[in-house]
Amino acid sequence: MDWHRIKERFAGPAFVFGWIWLNLWWMSADRLLRDGDEEGHVGAMELFKDIWVEQGFLRWFWETWQGNYGEYPPLFAGIMGAWWGLITQLLGTTPPSDIAVRGALLIWPLLTACGVGRIAYRLKWDWKFAGIMTLLTPLLVGVGRHFMLEPMMTALSTLSIAAAVEWKDNPTIAKACATGLLLGLGALTKQTMVFVAPWVIFAIVLNATKRWHILFILLCCTIVMGPWFLGNLSVQEQYLTASAAGKTDTISMQLVFYPLTLFYSFGLLSIFFPLVKSTNWTQIPRAIWGWIGTVFLLMLIPKQYPRLMLAWLPVVSLLLSCGFANMTHKRYQQIIRLGAILIGVLGLQPAFNFQKNLEDQYKESIFSKTDDGCPQIWIRPPSRIDGGLYELSESLKDRPARNNIAIFGNPQVPCHIQTTHAWRDHLEPYLRRRDIEATVTTVSDLEDPMWQDADIQIIWKGDTIETPMEMIVQR
Repeated sequence: MDWHRIKERFAGPAFVFGWIWLNLWWMSADRLLRDGDEEGHVGAMELFKDIWVEQGFLRWFWETWQGNYGEYPPLFAGIMGAWWGLITQLLGTTPPSDIAVRGALLIWPLLTACGVGRIAYRLKWDWKFAGIMTLLTPLLVGVGRHFMLEPMMTALSTLSIAAAVEWKDNPTIAKACATGLLLGLGALTKQTMVFVAPWVIFAIVLNATKRWHILFILLCCTIVMGPWFLGNLSVQEQYLTASAAGKTDTISMQLVFYPLTLFYSFGLLSIFFPLVKSTNWTQIPRAIWGWIGTVFLLMLIPKQYPRLMLAWLPVVSLLLSCGFANMTHKRYQQIIRLGAILIGVLGLQPAFNFQKNLEDQYKESIFSKTDDGCPQIWIRPPSRIDGGLYELSESLKDRPARNNIAIFGNPQVPCHIQTTHAWRDHLEPYLRRRDIEATVTTVSDLEDPMWQDADIQIIWKGDTIETPMEMIVQR
Protein backbone atom coordinates (compact mmCIF):
# COMPACT_ATOMS: atom_id res chain seq x y z
CA MET A 1 0.00 0.00 0.00
CA ASP A 2 1.14 3.54 -0.79
CA TRP A 3 2.87 4.99 2.31
CA HIS A 4 1.72 8.50 1.45
CA ARG A 5 -1.92 7.40 1.40
CA ILE A 6 -1.53 5.57 4.71
CA LYS A 7 -0.01 8.67 6.28
CA GLU A 8 -2.76 10.93 4.93
CA ARG A 9 -5.47 8.60 6.21
CA PHE A 10 -4.15 7.75 9.68
CA ALA A 11 -1.87 10.63 10.72
CA GLY A 12 -4.76 12.86 11.83
CA PRO A 13 -6.62 10.23 13.90
CA ALA A 14 -3.31 9.06 15.41
CA PHE A 15 -2.47 12.62 16.48
CA VAL A 16 -5.91 13.15 18.06
CA PHE A 17 -5.75 9.77 19.82
CA GLY A 18 -2.29 10.59 21.19
CA TRP A 19 -3.47 14.03 22.30
CA ILE A 20 -6.46 12.55 24.15
CA TRP A 21 -4.31 9.86 25.79
CA LEU A 22 -1.72 12.41 26.90
CA ASN A 23 -4.32 14.67 28.49
CA LEU A 24 -6.19 11.81 30.15
CA TRP A 25 -2.89 10.71 31.66
CA TRP A 26 -2.31 14.27 32.88
CA MET A 27 -5.76 14.42 34.49
CA SER A 28 -5.38 11.04 36.16
CA ALA A 29 -2.08 12.17 37.69
CA ASP A 30 -3.44 15.49 38.97
CA ARG A 31 -4.97 15.92 42.44
CA LEU A 32 -4.33 19.62 43.02
CA LEU A 33 -6.95 21.44 45.08
CA ARG A 34 -9.35 23.28 42.81
CA ASP A 35 -9.20 27.01 42.36
CA GLY A 36 -12.04 28.84 44.08
CA ASP A 37 -13.76 29.72 40.78
CA GLU A 38 -13.54 26.11 39.62
CA GLU A 39 -14.90 24.79 42.91
CA GLY A 40 -17.90 27.08 42.48
CA HIS A 41 -18.61 25.62 39.04
CA VAL A 42 -18.30 22.07 40.41
CA GLY A 43 -20.80 22.98 43.14
CA ALA A 44 -23.26 24.13 40.47
CA MET A 45 -22.59 20.93 38.51
CA GLU A 46 -23.45 18.90 41.59
CA LEU A 47 -26.85 20.56 41.78
CA PHE A 48 -27.54 19.70 38.14
CA LYS A 49 -26.27 16.15 38.67
CA ASP A 50 -28.86 15.71 41.42
CA ILE A 51 -31.58 17.20 39.22
CA TRP A 52 -30.66 14.80 36.41
CA VAL A 53 -30.63 11.74 38.67
CA GLU A 54 -33.60 12.55 40.92
CA GLN A 55 -35.97 14.68 38.81
CA GLY A 56 -35.33 13.55 35.25
CA PHE A 57 -34.61 15.05 31.86
CA LEU A 58 -37.46 17.58 31.58
CA ARG A 59 -36.67 19.32 34.84
CA TRP A 60 -32.96 19.26 34.04
CA PHE A 61 -33.62 20.79 30.59
CA TRP A 62 -35.73 23.59 32.04
CA GLU A 63 -33.17 24.48 34.71
CA THR A 64 -30.30 24.32 32.22
CA TRP A 65 -32.16 26.72 29.95
CA GLN A 66 -33.64 29.18 32.43
CA GLY A 67 -32.50 28.28 35.95
CA ASN A 68 -31.03 30.93 38.24
CA TYR A 69 -27.84 29.60 39.81
CA GLY A 70 -25.79 32.73 40.34
CA GLU A 71 -24.08 35.31 38.17
CA TYR A 72 -23.21 32.92 35.33
CA PRO A 73 -25.60 31.30 32.84
CA PRO A 74 -26.35 27.66 33.68
CA LEU A 75 -25.44 25.82 30.46
CA PHE A 76 -21.96 24.63 31.43
CA ALA A 77 -23.08 23.40 34.84
CA GLY A 78 -26.13 21.78 33.24
CA ILE A 79 -24.22 19.91 30.52
CA MET A 80 -21.37 18.77 32.75
CA GLY A 81 -23.76 18.00 35.61
CA ALA A 82 -25.85 15.80 33.31
CA TRP A 83 -22.71 13.94 32.23
CA TRP A 84 -21.73 13.50 35.88
CA GLY A 85 -25.24 12.24 36.61
CA LEU A 86 -25.13 9.78 33.71
CA ILE A 87 -21.79 8.39 34.92
CA THR A 88 -23.26 8.09 38.42
CA GLN A 89 -26.22 6.13 37.06
CA LEU A 90 -23.92 3.81 35.12
CA LEU A 91 -21.03 3.34 37.55
CA GLY A 92 -22.42 4.34 40.93
CA THR A 93 -20.99 7.12 43.09
CA THR A 94 -18.27 8.86 41.10
CA PRO A 95 -16.41 11.99 42.25
CA PRO A 96 -15.89 14.80 39.71
CA SER A 97 -12.12 14.26 39.81
CA ASP A 98 -12.59 10.75 38.40
CA ILE A 99 -11.34 10.47 34.83
CA ALA A 100 -14.79 9.29 33.69
CA VAL A 101 -16.19 12.72 34.62
CA ARG A 102 -13.21 15.04 34.25
CA GLY A 103 -12.08 13.48 30.97
CA ALA A 104 -15.23 14.76 29.26
CA LEU A 105 -13.80 18.29 29.51
CA LEU A 106 -11.50 17.49 26.59
CA ILE A 107 -14.47 17.77 24.23
CA TRP A 108 -14.27 21.59 24.37
CA PRO A 109 -10.69 21.98 23.01
CA LEU A 110 -11.49 19.26 20.45
CA LEU A 111 -14.61 21.12 19.27
CA THR A 112 -12.63 24.36 19.14
CA ALA A 113 -10.05 22.66 16.91
CA CYS A 114 -12.86 21.33 14.68
CA GLY A 115 -14.25 24.85 14.29
CA VAL A 116 -10.84 26.35 13.53
CA GLY A 117 -10.06 23.56 11.06
CA ARG A 118 -13.36 24.07 9.25
CA ILE A 119 -12.83 27.81 8.94
CA ALA A 120 -9.31 27.25 7.60
CA TYR A 121 -10.65 24.67 5.13
CA ARG A 122 -13.26 27.09 3.81
CA LEU A 123 -10.62 29.81 3.46
CA LYS A 124 -8.35 27.37 1.61
CA TRP A 125 -5.68 27.57 4.27
CA ASP A 126 -3.97 24.55 5.86
CA TRP A 127 -6.77 23.22 8.06
CA LYS A 128 -4.69 20.40 9.54
CA PHE A 129 -2.00 22.78 10.77
CA ALA A 130 -4.71 25.08 12.15
CA GLY A 131 -6.17 22.19 14.14
CA ILE A 132 -2.76 21.10 15.41
CA MET A 133 -1.86 24.58 16.64
CA THR A 134 -5.24 24.86 18.37
CA LEU A 135 -4.93 21.55 20.22
CA LEU A 136 -1.37 22.36 21.27
CA THR A 137 -2.07 25.87 22.61
CA PRO A 138 -0.95 25.56 26.25
CA LEU A 139 -3.43 28.01 27.80
CA LEU A 140 -6.43 26.56 25.93
CA VAL A 141 -5.56 23.01 26.95
CA GLY A 142 -4.46 24.05 30.44
CA VAL A 143 -7.77 25.71 31.27
CA GLY A 144 -9.62 23.02 29.30
CA ARG A 145 -8.48 20.35 31.78
CA HIS A 146 -10.46 22.10 34.51
CA PHE A 147 -14.15 22.67 35.21
CA MET A 148 -14.14 26.22 33.85
CA LEU A 149 -16.63 28.04 31.61
CA GLU A 150 -14.21 29.59 29.14
CA PRO A 151 -13.22 26.47 27.14
CA MET A 152 -16.88 25.62 26.44
CA MET A 153 -17.63 29.22 25.52
CA THR A 154 -14.58 29.26 23.24
CA ALA A 155 -15.73 26.07 21.50
CA LEU A 156 -19.26 27.41 20.90
CA SER A 157 -17.95 30.83 19.84
CA THR A 158 -15.59 29.26 17.30
CA LEU A 159 -18.24 26.84 16.04
CA SER A 160 -20.75 29.66 15.59
CA ILE A 161 -18.23 31.57 13.47
CA ALA A 162 -17.49 28.40 11.49
CA ALA A 163 -21.23 27.91 10.93
CA ALA A 164 -21.49 31.51 9.69
CA VAL A 165 -18.62 30.90 7.24
CA GLU A 166 -20.43 27.78 5.99
CA TRP A 167 -23.62 29.81 5.63
CA LYS A 168 -21.85 32.53 3.65
CA ASP A 169 -20.51 29.98 1.14
CA ASN A 170 -23.91 28.30 0.81
CA PRO A 171 -26.58 30.51 2.40
CA THR A 172 -29.57 28.48 3.57
CA ILE A 173 -32.07 29.15 6.32
CA ALA A 174 -31.01 25.94 8.08
CA LYS A 175 -27.38 27.10 8.27
CA ALA A 176 -28.46 30.54 9.47
CA CYS A 177 -30.49 28.91 12.24
CA ALA A 178 -27.54 26.68 13.17
CA THR A 179 -25.37 29.81 13.45
CA GLY A 180 -27.92 31.49 15.72
CA LEU A 181 -28.34 28.36 17.83
CA LEU A 182 -24.59 28.04 18.44
CA LEU A 183 -24.32 31.77 19.13
CA GLY A 184 -27.10 31.57 21.70
CA LEU A 185 -25.59 28.51 23.38
CA GLY A 186 -22.25 30.31 23.64
CA ALA A 187 -23.91 33.32 25.30
CA LEU A 188 -25.70 30.92 27.66
CA THR A 189 -22.27 29.62 28.72
CA LYS A 190 -20.63 32.93 29.63
CA GLN A 191 -21.46 36.57 29.05
CA THR A 192 -18.07 37.52 27.57
CA MET A 193 -19.23 35.78 24.38
CA VAL A 194 -20.80 39.14 23.47
CA PHE A 195 -17.34 40.65 22.92
CA VAL A 196 -16.28 38.29 20.13
CA ALA A 197 -18.53 36.01 18.03
CA PRO A 198 -21.50 38.37 17.41
CA TRP A 199 -19.22 40.99 15.83
CA VAL A 200 -17.39 38.46 13.69
CA ILE A 201 -20.66 36.96 12.48
CA PHE A 202 -22.02 40.44 11.74
CA ALA A 203 -18.95 41.13 9.59
CA ILE A 204 -19.58 37.85 7.73
CA VAL A 205 -23.22 38.77 7.13
CA LEU A 206 -22.28 42.20 5.75
CA ASN A 207 -20.25 40.53 3.01
CA ALA A 208 -22.83 37.85 2.17
CA THR A 209 -25.48 37.75 -0.56
CA LYS A 210 -28.50 36.93 1.59
CA ARG A 211 -28.07 39.40 4.41
CA TRP A 212 -31.71 39.12 5.39
CA HIS A 213 -30.94 35.68 6.82
CA ILE A 214 -29.59 37.57 9.81
CA LEU A 215 -33.20 37.63 11.02
CA PHE A 216 -33.08 33.85 11.47
CA ILE A 217 -29.69 34.10 13.21
CA LEU A 218 -31.07 36.66 15.65
CA LEU A 219 -34.32 34.78 16.18
CA CYS A 220 -32.64 31.46 17.03
CA CYS A 221 -30.05 33.17 19.21
CA THR A 222 -32.72 35.10 21.13
CA ILE A 223 -34.86 32.00 21.70
CA VAL A 224 -31.90 30.22 23.27
CA MET A 225 -30.37 32.97 25.41
CA GLY A 226 -33.24 35.45 25.88
CA PRO A 227 -35.24 33.81 28.69
CA TRP A 228 -32.28 33.48 31.04
CA PHE A 229 -30.91 36.98 30.46
CA LEU A 230 -34.36 38.61 30.76
CA GLY A 231 -35.04 36.72 33.98
CA ASN A 232 -31.69 37.67 35.51
CA LEU A 233 -31.26 41.35 34.69
CA SER A 234 -30.63 42.34 38.30
CA VAL A 235 -28.02 39.59 38.70
CA GLN A 236 -26.31 40.74 35.52
CA GLU A 237 -26.20 44.32 36.78
CA GLN A 238 -24.38 43.12 39.91
CA TYR A 239 -22.05 40.99 37.77
CA LEU A 240 -21.12 43.95 35.56
CA THR A 241 -20.55 46.15 38.61
CA ALA A 242 -18.21 43.55 40.13
CA SER A 243 -16.35 43.15 36.84
CA ALA A 244 -15.89 46.90 36.59
CA ALA A 245 -14.17 46.87 39.98
CA GLY A 246 -11.08 45.09 38.67
CA LYS A 247 -7.65 46.33 39.64
CA THR A 248 -5.34 47.82 37.02
CA ASP A 249 -2.37 50.01 37.93
CA THR A 250 -2.41 52.07 34.73
CA ILE A 251 -4.42 52.42 31.53
CA SER A 252 -1.34 51.40 29.55
CA MET A 253 -1.12 48.13 31.50
CA GLN A 254 -4.79 47.47 30.80
CA LEU A 255 -4.17 47.95 27.07
CA VAL A 256 -1.09 45.73 26.86
CA PHE A 257 -2.29 42.99 29.21
CA TYR A 258 -3.89 40.78 26.55
CA PRO A 259 -1.33 41.35 23.76
CA LEU A 260 1.39 40.26 26.21
CA THR A 261 -0.81 37.40 27.36
CA LEU A 262 -0.71 36.08 23.79
CA PHE A 263 2.92 34.98 24.17
CA TYR A 264 2.19 33.47 27.56
CA SER A 265 -0.80 31.58 26.10
CA PHE A 266 1.25 29.91 23.34
CA GLY A 267 4.43 29.46 25.35
CA LEU A 268 6.98 27.43 23.36
CA LEU A 269 4.78 27.57 20.27
CA SER A 270 5.45 31.31 20.05
CA ILE A 271 8.57 30.49 18.01
CA PHE A 272 6.21 29.73 15.11
CA PHE A 273 4.75 33.26 15.10
CA PRO A 274 7.18 34.31 12.29
CA LEU A 275 5.07 32.10 10.00
CA VAL A 276 2.71 35.02 9.63
CA LYS A 277 5.41 36.66 7.47
CA SER A 278 4.36 34.25 4.74
CA THR A 279 0.76 35.34 5.07
CA ASN A 280 -0.78 36.99 2.05
CA TRP A 281 -2.64 39.72 3.89
CA THR A 282 -4.90 40.32 0.93
CA GLN A 283 -6.28 36.81 1.55
CA ILE A 284 -7.48 37.74 5.01
CA PRO A 285 -11.30 38.19 4.95
CA ARG A 286 -12.86 41.13 6.73
CA ALA A 287 -14.40 38.77 9.28
CA ILE A 288 -10.94 37.64 10.41
CA TRP A 289 -9.86 41.25 10.73
CA GLY A 290 -13.02 41.79 12.75
CA TRP A 291 -12.09 38.86 14.98
CA ILE A 292 -8.69 40.43 15.60
CA GLY A 293 -10.29 43.82 16.18
CA THR A 294 -12.63 42.57 18.91
CA VAL A 295 -9.58 42.15 21.16
CA PHE A 296 -9.88 45.90 21.74
CA LEU A 297 -13.32 45.30 23.26
CA LEU A 298 -11.75 42.75 25.62
CA MET A 299 -9.11 45.29 26.63
CA LEU A 300 -11.83 47.58 27.95
CA ILE A 301 -12.86 45.10 30.65
CA PRO A 302 -11.23 46.26 33.92
CA LYS A 303 -11.27 42.77 35.44
CA GLN A 304 -8.58 40.95 33.48
CA TYR A 305 -7.64 37.28 33.56
CA PRO A 306 -5.56 35.31 31.03
CA ARG A 307 -8.36 32.74 30.61
CA LEU A 308 -10.72 35.41 29.28
CA MET A 309 -8.59 35.51 26.12
CA LEU A 310 -9.31 31.91 25.10
CA ALA A 311 -11.98 32.83 22.54
CA TRP A 312 -9.44 34.96 20.66
CA LEU A 313 -6.62 32.40 20.52
CA PRO A 314 -8.14 30.45 17.55
CA VAL A 315 -7.58 33.42 15.25
CA VAL A 316 -3.83 33.11 15.86
CA SER A 317 -3.97 29.45 14.78
CA LEU A 318 -5.82 30.56 11.65
CA LEU A 319 -3.23 33.19 10.75
CA LEU A 320 -0.41 30.70 11.29
CA SER A 321 -2.19 28.19 9.05
CA CYS A 322 -2.48 30.84 6.35
CA GLY A 323 1.26 31.54 6.47
CA PHE A 324 2.00 27.82 6.62
CA ALA A 325 -0.14 27.14 3.53
CA ASN A 326 1.73 29.84 1.57
CA MET A 327 5.14 28.28 2.14
CA THR A 328 6.66 27.08 -1.13
CA HIS A 329 8.99 24.42 0.31
CA LYS A 330 6.91 21.35 1.16
CA ARG A 331 9.79 19.70 2.99
CA TYR A 332 10.02 22.69 5.31
CA GLN A 333 6.30 22.31 5.93
CA GLN A 334 6.79 18.75 7.12
CA ILE A 335 9.63 19.79 9.42
CA ILE A 336 7.59 22.65 10.87
CA ARG A 337 4.54 20.42 11.39
CA LEU A 338 6.59 17.78 13.22
CA GLY A 339 8.40 20.47 15.20
CA ALA A 340 5.11 22.06 16.24
CA ILE A 341 3.80 18.72 17.49
CA LEU A 342 6.99 17.94 19.40
CA ILE A 343 7.36 21.37 20.97
CA GLY A 344 3.63 21.61 21.60
CA VAL A 345 3.55 18.30 23.46
CA LEU A 346 6.54 19.31 25.58
CA GLY A 347 4.89 22.64 26.24
CA LEU A 348 1.66 21.02 27.37
CA GLN A 349 3.36 19.10 30.16
CA PRO A 350 5.40 21.46 30.45
CA ALA A 351 8.75 19.67 30.33
CA PHE A 352 11.07 22.67 29.89
CA ASN A 353 11.97 25.38 32.39
CA PHE A 354 10.98 27.84 29.66
CA GLN A 355 7.32 27.76 30.63
CA LYS A 356 8.08 28.01 34.35
CA ASN A 357 10.34 31.02 33.81
CA LEU A 358 7.74 32.57 31.52
CA GLU A 359 5.09 31.98 34.19
CA ASP A 360 7.18 33.68 36.89
CA GLN A 361 7.98 36.68 34.71
CA TYR A 362 4.37 36.98 33.60
CA LYS A 363 3.04 36.92 37.18
CA GLU A 364 5.61 39.42 38.42
CA SER A 365 5.54 41.88 35.53
CA ILE A 366 1.95 41.68 34.30
CA PHE A 367 -0.56 39.69 36.33
CA SER A 368 0.36 41.23 39.69
CA LYS A 369 -0.52 44.66 38.28
CA THR A 370 -4.04 43.63 37.29
CA ASP A 371 -5.18 41.49 40.23
CA ASP A 372 -4.53 41.54 43.98
CA GLY A 373 -5.50 37.91 44.58
CA CYS A 374 -3.73 34.63 44.09
CA PRO A 375 -2.79 34.07 40.42
CA GLN A 376 -4.68 31.33 38.61
CA ILE A 377 -2.03 28.99 37.22
CA TRP A 378 -3.31 26.81 34.37
CA ILE A 379 -0.12 25.88 32.51
CA ARG A 380 1.60 23.52 34.90
CA PRO A 381 2.62 19.88 35.45
CA PRO A 382 0.11 17.60 37.23
CA SER A 383 0.30 17.93 41.01
CA ARG A 384 -0.40 15.61 43.94
CA ILE A 385 -0.76 18.43 46.47
CA ASP A 386 -4.31 17.94 47.78
CA GLY A 387 -3.73 18.42 51.50
CA GLY A 388 -4.14 14.73 52.25
CA LEU A 389 -7.76 14.55 51.04
CA TYR A 390 -7.16 11.48 48.88
CA GLU A 391 -5.32 9.72 51.69
CA LEU A 392 -8.14 10.50 54.12
CA SER A 393 -10.91 9.31 51.79
CA GLU A 394 -9.06 6.08 51.04
CA SER A 395 -8.73 5.34 54.76
CA LEU A 396 -12.49 5.82 55.23
CA LYS A 397 -13.60 3.52 52.41
CA ASP A 398 -13.99 0.35 54.48
CA ARG A 399 -15.03 1.99 57.73
CA PRO A 400 -18.54 2.43 59.19
CA ALA A 401 -20.91 4.66 57.23
CA ARG A 402 -20.48 7.64 59.55
CA ASN A 403 -17.36 9.05 61.17
CA ASN A 404 -16.52 11.89 63.52
CA ILE A 405 -13.40 13.72 62.38
CA ALA A 406 -11.58 16.19 64.62
CA ILE A 407 -8.88 18.48 63.25
CA PHE A 408 -6.20 20.16 65.34
CA GLY A 409 -4.66 23.03 63.39
CA ASN A 410 -5.81 25.29 60.60
CA PRO A 411 -3.54 24.74 57.59
CA GLN A 412 -3.56 27.50 54.98
CA VAL A 413 -3.50 26.99 51.23
CA PRO A 414 -0.52 28.86 49.70
CA CYS A 415 -1.11 31.09 46.68
CA HIS A 416 0.91 28.89 44.33
CA ILE A 417 -1.62 26.09 44.81
CA GLN A 418 -4.18 28.36 43.10
CA THR A 419 -7.21 28.27 45.32
CA THR A 420 -9.20 30.83 47.25
CA HIS A 421 -10.94 28.31 49.54
CA ALA A 422 -9.54 27.17 52.88
CA TRP A 423 -8.56 23.51 53.16
CA ARG A 424 -11.35 22.93 55.67
CA ASP A 425 -13.90 24.07 53.06
CA HIS A 426 -12.65 21.46 50.58
CA LEU A 427 -12.89 18.56 53.03
CA GLU A 428 -16.65 18.10 53.44
CA PRO A 429 -17.62 18.28 49.73
CA TYR A 430 -14.68 16.00 48.91
CA LEU A 431 -16.03 13.32 51.25
CA ARG A 432 -19.67 13.88 50.33
CA ARG A 433 -18.98 13.34 46.64
CA ARG A 434 -17.55 9.95 47.54
CA ASP A 435 -20.58 8.95 49.65
CA ILE A 436 -18.55 9.20 52.85
CA GLU A 437 -20.62 10.55 55.73
CA ALA A 438 -18.60 12.45 58.30
CA THR A 439 -19.01 15.12 60.93
CA VAL A 440 -16.01 17.44 60.91
CA THR A 441 -15.01 19.64 63.84
CA THR A 442 -11.98 21.85 64.47
CA VAL A 443 -10.46 21.96 67.94
CA SER A 444 -7.83 24.22 69.47
CA ASP A 445 -7.16 22.09 72.56
CA LEU A 446 -6.20 18.42 72.64
CA GLU A 447 -8.12 18.09 75.91
CA ASP A 448 -11.35 19.04 74.15
CA PRO A 449 -13.98 16.24 74.52
CA MET A 450 -14.71 16.52 70.78
CA TRP A 451 -11.09 15.58 70.16
CA GLN A 452 -11.09 12.75 72.66
CA ASP A 453 -14.30 11.21 71.28
CA ALA A 454 -13.45 11.57 67.57
CA ASP A 455 -13.17 8.46 65.43
CA ILE A 456 -10.40 10.06 63.41
CA GLN A 457 -7.95 12.64 64.71
CA ILE A 458 -5.91 14.80 62.34
CA ILE A 459 -2.99 16.89 63.53
CA TRP A 460 -1.33 19.37 61.20
CA LYS A 461 2.37 19.82 61.90
CA GLY A 462 2.66 23.21 60.22
CA ASP A 463 0.79 26.24 58.96
CA THR A 464 0.13 25.11 55.37
CA ILE A 465 -1.16 21.98 53.64
CA GLU A 466 2.35 21.34 52.33
CA THR A 467 3.43 20.30 55.84
CA PRO A 468 2.87 16.73 57.10
CA MET A 469 -0.58 15.64 58.26
CA GLU A 470 -0.72 13.02 61.03
CA MET A 471 -3.91 10.95 60.98
CA ILE A 472 -4.91 8.80 63.96
CA VAL A 473 -7.73 6.29 63.54
CA GLN A 474 -9.20 5.34 66.90
CA ARG A 475 -11.39 2.44 65.88
